[in-house]
Amino acid sequence: MIIVINPGIFETDDPKLLHSLSKLIKIAIDNKALWDINNCFDKLYQNEKPMLPHKLMYYFSEYDSENFDRYIKTLIQKSFHITTQQTFYLRTLKIGSNQDEITPELAIKIILSPTKIILENATNDWNFITSIIVKYKNDKSKKQVFNLLHEALINGKLEPENAGGKSQIIARFDQLKNTTYNEIHQYKLFCLFDSDKPDQNTIPPESKIILNSFIGNKPRSIDDIINAININETFHMFYKRELENYMPQEIITNFYSLKDEGFNNLTNQEYDFIDLEALLKPVKINSFKNTFSKLFMENFNKELLESRCNHHLIQSNLPNDTLEEISEIKVILQKLAKFI
Repeated sequence: MIIVINPGIFETDDPKLLHSLSKLIKIAIDNKALWDINNCFDKLYQNEKPMLPHKLMYYFSEYDSENFDRYIKTLIQKSFHITTQQTFYLRTLKIGSNQDEITPELAIKIILSPTKIILENATNDWNFITSIIVKYKNDKSKKQVFNLLHEALINGKLEPENAGGKSQIIARFDQLKNTTYNEIHQYKLFCLFDSDKPDQNTIPPESKIILNSFIGNKPRSIDDIINAININETFHMFYKRELENYMPQEIITNFYSLKDEGFNNLTNQEYDFIDLEALLKPVKINSFKNTFSKLFMENFNKELLESRCNHHLIQSNLPNDTLEEISEIKVILQKLAKFI
């Protein structure tokens, strides 16, 4: 997330606001937050050197006051390195005292709270999340954003949250929304779940219930539903049947030494919606969900994952107001980038 502070807030006489603003500056430094300092540069930098605003002096400790030069120089350095790509794909927190702005106190809560990714089964599904973040961290087209996503993962700012089954996803989301993440859920809670679709055009009732909670229950065509899923930043429902259907066929074939031509000759579309657990039952895989999800952690390149999605690419906006077609994996990663 990129912090932008309304310069007018430095003129407030509200002691609570000034106190939280001083804390925010220190916390932004400690947490290596991206802060676009341009619009309030003259409030923090005067006569060619950092200057602690007069009204904030009383809210900084002696140590912090002495180190204010270093704080501001660090912020300015990071601000100069914010790219157009990061500005476009990351969320911007507009901080101030106006009705359409976020208070410094709330901004502190957002920065310090880890992002929770609510999953049907966190033990298994987190392997997939970790895998795609690691495999795509140096993606040429989105490296400036996906690398930050990888840093958030490494630094513990992304955490799995176990819903305990698909039927509990909305309940867990609402519970966190109304308690720990009250007022900040839109910045810190994301849901990811299987579609369980048996084919391209059939959405099972349990999946529809979750979809209705996020996008409403008005009648829609299947194409409109898929489009609504892809543009919604709060959740993502897999296009394919289950998480397992994103596994490249060659990885499964090699790992389990399969020689079953019925499996190897499936078309991409057939493979998208087949029940892999039932198909691979003769292989006798112990704890299928857990064992299979660990395959995503194997050392194979992201191009194999891309190949599993090339037949259902998704249009996505670019910073220059044009469109590109990208894989569903990249759509998921772009959504997650809004929460770091």
